[in-house]
Amino acid sequence: YYARTEGYAKNKITWVYELTISGIVNFTTWSNVVISGITNGTFVNTDVTIAFNWVGSISYNWEPYSSILTWTTVLLEGTHKLKVDNWYEVVIIEFTIDKTAPIISSVSNNGTYSSIIPTFNEGTAKLFDGVNTIDYISWTEITNNWVYILTVTDKAWNISSVSFEVDSKLPIIHWIPEDGNIVNFDVTPIFEWTGMLY
Repeated sequence: YYARTEGYAKNKITWVYELTISGIVNFTTWSNVVISGITNGTFVNTDVTIAFNWVGSISYNWEPYSSILTWTTVLLEGTHKLKVDNWYEVVIIEFTIDKTAPIISSVSNNGTYSSIIPTFNEGTAKLFDGVNTIDYISWTEITNNWVYILTVTDKAWNISSVSFEVDSKLPIIHWIPEDGNIVNFDVTPIFEWTGMLY
């Protein structure tokens, strides 16, 4: 790869820059600026090692730019802007590192509820009832009796999942003396779920 630029002042050549690069593969190219390791607009959930062929600087969460060397690994979560400048062309790409999974609230894993309104703080959600998978919108009430799995995925492909059951059926008492009756024999109540005797 070869690039050349010349500058003139008062009809004389005042500078000449030449750059020769070999062995570069799978690079995204703008003119003679090349960047690898990340593409513009990308959301990732891992550290990012970036390489470029000119002078680089980076901005973290819209703070002022600071110098960065090629083949630097970016670790911090947040939005980053990489600027590569070859003195007559400036290329800026933006990418986001997000290693944090979405937070699912108002429901506990393996919990049982008469009805439930799960919420989540980011991403998109799918609700699986053992047969069908449907899109789920945060703050939607779930009332049908079933065992569900709610999975939330954010833009960086971090995933959170929770399993729960909705059961609005009243417990059934199979045998007990009628309410208020007084009996002269021992009583063994038979019922579903958990009972308390007062």
